[in-house]
Parts: sequence; structure tokens; C-alpha cells
Amino acid sequence: MEEASSTENGENKRQKGSDIPLLYFARSNNELTPAEKLAKRNLKKILKQKQRIRKYEIRYQQAAGRGDMDVAERAEKELEDYYNRLSKDPESIMHQSGFQRINLQQSEYAQPEQEPLHIQEGRRWMWRIWNQLILQIKDPASTKRDQTVIAQELLMNMTKGTQTESMFDNDQALLGYTRQKFNERAMLAYTSLDRARKYSALLDRLMKTRQISSIGCGPGCEVIGALCFLILGENPQDVQLLEKANSGPSSTAVLDRIVLMDYVMPQWKRLVVDSLVPLISPHFVSQVSSHSADVRLPLGQGMNKSLGENDVDFAGLDLVMVSYLLTETRGKWKEFFGDILKKLKSGTLILLSEPTAWQLHSFLEHYAKYIASHQWLDSSQDEPELQPLEARMGPAVVLITVK
Repeated sequence: MEEASSTENGENKRQKGSDIPLLYFARSNNELTPAEKLAKRNLKKILKQKQRIRKYEIRYQQAAGRGDMDVAERAEKELEDYYNRLSKDPESIMHQSGFQRINLQQSEYAQPEQEPLHIQEGRRWMWRIWNQLILQIKDPASTKRDQTVIAQELLMNMTKGTQTESMFDNDQALLGYTRQKFNERAMLAYTSLDRARKYSALLDRLMKTRQISSIGCGPGCEVIGALCFLILGENPQDVQLLEKANSGPSSTAVLDRIVLMDYVMPQWKRLVVDSLVPLISPHFVSQVSSHSADVRLPLGQGMNKSLGENDVDFAGLDLVMVSYLLTETRGKWKEFFGDILKKLKSGTLILLSEPTAWQLHSFLEHYAKYIASHQWLDSSQDEPELQPLEARMGPAVVLITVK
């Protein structure tokens, strides 16, 4: 097990074989020199090629999983053709050191059963909670299709950061959001934290977690992923811990408190969270509290005033989780998180997940004086040269340690 790579702010990590500081790549192109632009362009090219290869792998996996071998064979042929094109480009990924061609019939994507057992069992555990939740919040007045269609407008606006409070007044939109996103976001939190197992210092801190806050929590999905991770603890191979936790006494709770915060907390609480809480408390967590919060305002203003006074003990938090919120609020979050960082104790962990890395780079740069270190826990984890780019193969995730 490795120690966490302490990526100190301001450190100039350099691309292999290049004198270009990677930190420059997080800046806009008009701030870069021609050499820096070229280095950035080459890295983005490599990442796009990785994404294209991954697309063929997933297409093969899905087709093979449903027994459609015609589509699977076509994906295999398209990947082979793509490899042939790449081989003619001396600067392609195929000519990078350490590159290995994928055999789709032996790929981990082609054989889902090769996925680590604790990931499979974690997914099943979270799915059971989601299934119980869906049964409780089911609205007989609407169909799954209705909820999905209505939720699409909300999701589209959230992606652009153009959502309004009135959009959250539509119960069907929130139910559709929960149906579509709950499992996905819970799994993202679980697998992201699982990546931290490689780093003994981070894992040690995570195992001491007793209080969690999810900011912009929505229906509460992220905390379910964190609960699953903490139940397995330091022995993820012992997947029976998940079943034992289900049947054990409430005294085995792995958390003392979960603090949920959201801009439209009353709506989420009425529709979803009030049904979710009995599924996890007091069995897995002793107490769950929910609070209205607007990350576009500092702690002392509007609905945030009570947060800063006495409602939330920020100094008691061990892990803060934020998922897709930075992108949805587009830079309007700086005062809010600045106020919170001043209240968090040294060593508190912050897990940030976003569709791309650009807001995460902005967070790291803006709050550098409050951050002791950070570790990327996404597809770039083992490829430091790609970390300064915005794109990832999947969401961008970083775990921050507060100074």
C-alpha cells in the first residue's frame, strides 16, 4: 500500500520528457506559450484515444452481456480498425511507453464477473436500499416514464447551471431524478472512496470517520456510498460484513452523524429523505439531520445564517462530500466554501466529484492556503501527466485534506 502522494499546491509536476509544468494545462489557452499549448494538445489527443478505446470496450461488454454477438463482433472489428489507424501515427497512444493492446474477449469490461467482489457486493447492497426507497416513495399518480421525461428538463438545466428553485417544486421531477441518479451517484461515491485504499494515510483518516456532511445532497445518494465503504472498513474482501451489518444491532452504527444540506432541502426531505432516513438510522448511523443551504451565499446570509451560528458543528466533521454542485453553481460557491474551510478542523477530508475537472482545478487553486494535499481518485489516478486536463474517462474526483 502506498502513502498518499502529497500533491502540494504550487508544486510543478512535469510531464515525462518535457520541461512544461503541468500546472499550466489547467489554465486557459490564451495564457499558454506555444510550447505549452502543444504539450496540452498532445495530452488531450492521448486522452481522446483512451476514451475511444474505452467506448469499444463498453460496447462489447454490453452486447456480450445480452448475448448479441453480432454487435460484439462488430465492436471488436471496429477496435481493431482503430488500432490500425493509430499505429500509423507516431504520436498516438500506441507508441507511448507501457501501452498494451486490449483483447476484448479477455478485457475486464468484457467480463464483468472479474470486477472485484467487494465492488459487486457493494453495488448490490446499495441497490437494495434504493429499491426499498423507491417502493416507499412511489407515486401512484405518475408513471416511471412521466417522471423520467419531467426529470430530463431539470437534469439538463442542472448540467448548464441554469436551474431555478421553481424547477424543484415539481414533485415528479425530483422523483424522476431520484430514480435515475440515486444508484449512479451512490456508486460513484463508493468506488471513489475505494480508490483511496491505495494510500495508507488517507485510508487511516477515512477509517476514523464518525461525522459526514453531504452539501448539495439532493436525495442523499452520496452518503449511502460512504456508508457502504465504511461498513466494509479496512477489510473489503470480507463482503459478509455488509450482510452482518444488515442483521446486527443498531449499536454497530458506523457513523455518529450525517449532516445533509441542500438549497431545496424541504422538498427533498418531504419527498425522499424522510423515507431514506429510517433505512439507515439508527442502524448504520446514530443521527441524521437536514438543513437548508445555499452555496451561492456566504454562511452569514439568507438561509445559511443558522448554519454558521449553531445548527451545524463544522469542526466536528470528518468527511465533507460534494457531488456535481460546483458545476451546477459555476463559481458562485467561493464565499460559501471559504467560510466552511475556516471552520473545518485540520485533517478533515473533502471529496469533490464533478462531470469534468475544470471546477475542481478552480477549487484547488482558489483555496490553496487551506489545503494540505489532494489526491485524484478518478481515471487519472495512475496517470499524473493527464491530471491537469479537464476531461476524464468518467467523472473527475479529488480527495482533499484540509490544512
